[in-house]
Amino acid sequence: MISIPGEAYSLIKLHDKSDDSVSMVMLNTNLIDFEYKQYFDWECVVWITYDEDEATGLPTKEGYEPLNELFSQVDDMLKAPMEHPNALFFVRIVGGGVAECVWMVNNPDIAE
Repeated sequence: MISIPGEAYSLIKLHDKSDDSVSMVMLNTNLIDFEYKQYFDWECVVWITYDEDEATGLPTKEGYEPLNELFSQVDDMLKAPMEHPNALFFVRIVGGGVAECVWMVNNPDIAE
């Protein structure tokens, strides 16, 4: 039996000076020392487009809530109500009108 760590996040702001764009990265830091690839060896990537603030490339103030709600819905569906979750949230990268969300998955058939 494995002990799955809870989620803990680090928020990182990336600034690309070549085009002055900004991205925000939310990383599940509890996976750093957890050997998740033994059990969660599949990767599920979901891209969510959003209306961006032209000055920053990040979601508009009005766009954050729907983006977070959609992310939470996908997160709940992928993890599935099981004895142990079928997926572990890994990272979300938001910038340029797209949120790239990555989970590590145990059983891809259930995630599908």
